[in-house]
Amino acid sequence: LAHGSKNMNETFRRLVNNANAYEDSDSASQQTIGDEISSQCHAWFASSNKRALLADIGVGTIDQALLAALPKKHQPLRLFGLHHKVLIFDEIHSADSYMFELLTSLLAVHLHQGGHAILLTATLSLDKREALAKLWLDKPSSEYDSQTNDNATSNDNFKNGNRATQCKHFPLATQVTSHTELLPDNDIAPVLEAPIDSPIRVARHLAVDFLHSVDDVVHYIAQAAQSNQCAVWVRNTVSDAIKAYELVLQASIPAENIVLFHSRFTL
Repeated sequence: LAHGSKNMNETFRRLVNNANAYEDSDSASQQTIGDEISSQCHAWFASSNKRALLADIGVGTIDQALLAALPKKHQPLRLFGLHHKVLIFDEIHSADSYMFELLTSLLAVHLHQGGHAILLTATLSLDKREALAKLWLDKPSSEYDSQTNDNATSNDNFKNGNRATQCKHFPLATQVTSHTELLPDNDIAPVLEAPIDSPIRVARHLAVDFLHSVDDVVHYIAQAAQSNQCAVWVRNTVSDAIKAYELVLQASIPAENIVLFHSRFTL
């Protein structure tokens, strides 16, 4: 476990405390030599975030891995810890421009070390998805030939628009394989995009209506209030939210039924 609040995790603390108990006790009270060694190893890995990367399996915040892409102290140790591991990054769409550059740098190094990565995201832009795919291909996409698969759709043509990824289906699983010419199975395409159907139990059909003016929105909210219904108006800025609140007040809706919520309030 590698993050700043790891010592607040009860299971993690118990693991370290068990190792300390073994160290303080005599050999007669120890359960087995194997348990002692295992606990001591766990405690050693847990004693430092950078050591945690050396464990077979580690869970932590993304910054612990991204530090391996920065010229910081113990950078080689972090890179060694990630060597030949499968990196799993969740919510990568939340990375800002700086973090995304660090992520691509780390993935480039990880690729050349022979590693693998699984990237999970719900709202990653097409441009960033394309950048990650071409990074893993490690060559201009025009050098690859398109291939098809019965269970997945590969690119219609890598040379068409010079894009490695094209499918816009959601959910979507994309497999990017580097250096396919070195693989024994020549039928593997560099990029496979497999649309995934949502489970029936979570599928929903929602009607969406578009309102193209502020007056229409205010009128809609007023009608909802008269029908004892709830409505939420989300604006992009605090100033817009304040203006929207004032407009709704003018729509003869009681002030006690309206809540203005934004980041300028002290929570």
